[in-house]
Amino acid sequence: MRSTLKHLLDRIRSVPHPSPGMLVEYMDRELDPKRMGKVKAHVIDCARCRERLDQLQEGMQFFRHTTMRSMPEFPLEDGLQRLQAKLQEQATDRVRPPVESEKQRAVLYSRLLSELSIYVGHRTAIQLLERCNHQKLQRDRFSEVVEPVVTSFLGKHAGMTIMANILRIWDRTQQVPS
Repeated sequence: MRSTLKHLLDRIRSVPHPSPGMLVEYMDRELDPKRMGKVKAHVIDCARCRERLDQLQEGMQFFRHTTMRSMPEFPLEDGLQRLQAKLQEQATDRVRPPVESEKQRAVLYSRLLSELSIYVGHRTAIQLLERCNHQKLQRDRFSEVVEPVVTSFLGKHAGMTIMANILRIWDRTQQVPS
C-alpha cells in the first residue's frame, strides 16, 4: 500500500503542473492528442490542477454568460451592405449637378481636402481632388475617383465608413447658402 502511494506521489511530482494557458487549451481541445492525454492523466491524478480547471471553466462560463447578455452580436457584414446599398440608392436617386457658386466650391474643396487629409495624407488628398477636377466638382466623379483609394488605404469596411462620412460632408456643404 505504501509503495503504491509512494509511486503515485512520485509520478505526480515528476510531471510538471500544466500552466493555466495549457489548461485552457485542454478545455478547448486545442492540444495535440499526445499532450491532451498527458494533461488529462495529470488532471485526474492532481487535485490542485482539477480545482484550477474547474475554476477556469466557471470563469469561462461566467464570461460567456455576461458577454452574451450585455453585448448582442452586431451583424457587421449586414450593416455594411445596408450602408453601401443606401449610399448607392442615394447616388442613383438624384444625380447632383456640379457645385455652382465659387463660394460653395471653395468651401467644399477645403472641407473635402481637410477630411481626406486625415485619412490618406495631404498630398494624396490634393491629388485626388485634382483628378476630380475641383473646378467642376461632381459627386459621382468624386466617389468614383476617391472610393478605391480610400478603401485601399484603410480596408473595405473602414473605407466605406469614411466614404459615407465624406459624402455626408459633401451634402451638408451643398446646403450652405451661396
